[in-house]
Amino acid sequence: MHRIKCFSTLIEIGAKDAFLKLRQKYPNVCMVHLYTLEGAIHDTEFNRLTEATKKELKEFSDFLKK
Repeated sequence: MHRIKCFSTLIEIGAKDAFLKLRQKYPNVCMVHLYTLEGAIHDTEFNRLTEATKKELKEFSDFLKK
């Protein structure tokens, strides 16, 4: 597993792939972690993400639970 060592790598791989990497090591991560990664990429607090972005990330998270 490759580590994300810098912000530019996080931006390059995106929140979803970063979340998958995090989940491999820490299976109990939750959707808030995914929101936080996305917020970091966009330099905003996770609770200020657009509703459309939150919906997309929730659908991704729900898909992983299947």
